Amino acid sequence: MNKIGFCLSGIMSLICLFAMLINAFIIGLTPTIGETVWKFSQFGSYHYTDFLPNFSSSYTISIIFFILGIGLCILFYIREKAEHK
Repeated sequence: MNKIGFCLSGIMSLICLFAMLINAFIIGLTPTIGETVWKFSQFGSYHYTDFLPNFSSSYTISIIFFILGIGLCILFYIREKAEHK
């Protein structure tokens, strides 16, 4: 049972890393899309901060679950190692 918990904790950690990567990609891409839309619309003025999304809560949740996943991986590894001594 500890092996399953170890694998699922590892998968949870990888999913959190993937979520942080997607957030970074979106943050980098959104101002570029905003500038392109502004060039085609010609309304108002463009500033890159107008199109920066706020992903602080998403990053916080991803980091918390990443640390939790790593901690659970370590816990399940130690429990599995203790059973086989």
